[in-house]
Amino acid sequence: VVGVAAGAAAQTPVQVAAPDEKGFQPNRDYLSLLPFEAFDTASNNLILRFTDLALPGNGGRSLRIERVFSNSTFGKGWRMGIAGVPMQVVERPGADRWLTEADLTVSPWDLEQERRKTPSFQTLEQGAIRTTYLVQPMYHPTTPLTQYNVLLSNFGIYDRVARILNQPDGTVATYCAEASGGCPGEGWLQQVTDAFGNTVTVTWVATEGAQARLASVTQDLGNGEVREITFGESDDPWIPGSMTYEGRTSEYGFVDGQLRTMTPPEGSGWAFEYKSAPGDLDDGKIEKVTTPQGGPSSMSGVSGFIRL
Repeated sequence: VVGVAAGAAAQTPVQVAAPDEKGFQPNRDYLSLLPFEAFDTASNNLILRFTDLALPGNGGRSLRIERVFSNSTFGKGWRMGIAGVPMQVVERPGADRWLTEADLTVSPWDLEQERRKTPSFQTLEQGAIRTTYLVQPMYHPTTPLTQYNVLLSNFGIYDRVARILNQPDGTVATYCAEASGGCPGEGWLQQVTDAFGNTVTVTWVATEGAQARLASVTQDLGNGEVREITFGESDDPWIPGSMTYEGRTSEYGFVDGQLRTMTPPEGSGWAFEYKSAPGDLDDGKIEKVTTPQGGPSSMSGVSGFIRL
């Protein structure tokens, strides 16, 4: 009995999730009582996802414009963009430096230490895809860390010099090198191509806080068929005031800087209510969603549970 107890005590403790983690986390299940929700019972976060427009493409590759809300205390808010691809690649401060002797004292197997030097891939749900170096960096007087390519947790490979992300399914995403034309700055998604001849081009408008909002998305099927989606102005850094495709417009209504309604070209829309608690960490969390069918879903601003 003593031997069993000692063995049990020697086991590696179970890793506990950090409170209120942002975005989807790897190797974790999510509770989805409704099609548009994902509740993380480990981190207390609630993510709401809505597809506002879907256009079919070659090889079954649809272009989907998604709108996502994260109820995380330290990352709550809406984001809008193209589903299935990071919207932005952010190089961490100091990533353009050269390795030093101090860096070489860190074990090459310390993945968390390595991730602090690799870029952050920002997703719509405001999470960050886990990364590490494709090849372990070595000391070299003329090779900064930004010269080393990055391996993503989904086995994608990011070329930091060319700013190109190659995904295992053949999807290739290109990111802006600088602020010019439809690029609001370095690292924003510029174009997505795949093996079936689909090409999606994104233009942005720069907003406050070094953020950006969609200005247009163009889908080229490679056979002369080109589709364009345009987005209207708003005071929100991420969500437009409208989205138009082939003369059909979806409207986004704001009150006091918060997205309150989404009205599609036809039929009833969605309504959102938020917790008002100035100075409290729960301020601004979604409390209630009213569906187009009129059924309200109440959400606890603290736990994120949905009660029908």
